[in-house]
Amino acid sequence: MSFWDEAQQCLDQLAALGLVALKDEERYISLRQVNLLHTDTYVMTAMKAFYQQVVTIEDCKSKLFDPANSELHDKGSKANFFAGTDFIHFAASKSFNNIVGLNAYLAEDFRLNFPAYIDVRVRRGHTLWIAENCNKATTFAGICEAAKELGLYHFGQLTLDAPLVAFHLRTRQAVEALKPTWAHAFANWYFDPAPEGCLQNPAHGRARCLETGELRRKEWVVRPAQMASAFDVVEVYLSHEVDDANPMPDFNKLGTNYWGTVDARVKALAVESRIIV
Repeated sequence: MSFWDEAQQCLDQLAALGLVALKDEERYISLRQVNLLHTDTYVMTAMKAFYQQVVTIEDCKSKLFDPANSELHDKGSKANFFAGTDFIHFAASKSFNNIVGLNAYLAEDFRLNFPAYIDVRVRRGHTLWIAENCNKATTFAGICEAAKELGLYHFGQLTLDAPLVAFHLRTRQAVEALKPTWAHAFANWYFDPAPEGCLQNPAHGRARCLETGELRRKEWVVRPAQMASAFDVVEVYLSHEVDDANPMPDFNKLGTNYWGTVDARVKALAVESRIIV
């Protein structure tokens, strides 16, 4: 049985039982399938073909990252921004340090090494996720709240020795971004395809809040070709100092109403698309 067949079976279970009744892995597979079916048409067609050729999600992701399929990361609804537009980008400090080969702990270190961080992402062909400017992402509470609103589930448990880094960015020239697709999300089940964002001006994605499951902040990806000279760093804020006594949040811990809200969202998409009946 191909992974496509398995995913469709989970999707059928979702339609029959609802998201809340499924086991975690069944939820994840079915949500990935919902995301795939509602993403950019070109990406959906290509990824469906990948799903039908493999038996695991890991095999499918390997195909996605194959340089021969790099055009998938250039697909999506375009959004154009003028010079002087403000955005925010979040990074886990450990990931940032691994990328640039540092052991930075100060906001100024992250600011000075942001160009190197971008250079590496460009060389690796990685996109940069950005969101609408967030003026509250300047304190521990504000950064943690914004990270939850941006659906950053993969950040996991925040630790004393690994603060989050909030980069407040400004475009130095006109920049073309993309509404994120399934390809940019790397099959993450907590991504929402936000197909209605294609019709907005500018087109945009919507991040799913980890507390409520609701769609909150607008988000985009910037491709390597646009990224190299796109941004100036206005300011950098760290969630906490390494010796901070604040209790560290766990981004893997979802709000009590999360699954119910997402289930209602999936059903609404189904009614609109007639994919699930």
